[in-house]
Amino acid sequence: MSERITLVISLCFCSAISVYLSCICLQVTIVTFAVYVSTQPDHVLSPQVAFVSLSLFNILRAPLNLLPMMVSFVVMVSLRLKSNTVISLI
Repeated sequence: MSERITLVISLCFCSAISVYLSCICLQVTIVTFAVYVSTQPDHVLSPQVAFVSLSLFNILRAPLNLLPMMVSFVVMVSLRLKSNTVISLI
């Protein structure tokens, strides 16, 4: 394969990972609630526990939303350093 095709495939892979990581906030919330309820029988997901947890997850949303963007930028920089072609996000 040519260098250009390899670069395009790497960009597509980077975009796919970015889409997956952008859904991580919802996945973390669902998994946390599921683990909390399933670990012990006396753990009940009451409104008080749910709303406090949701407010804490809302605080974590900004750093988790920046994660896919940072991964994309790191991949773009590494691809740019390996090749001499210009990589655009468009």
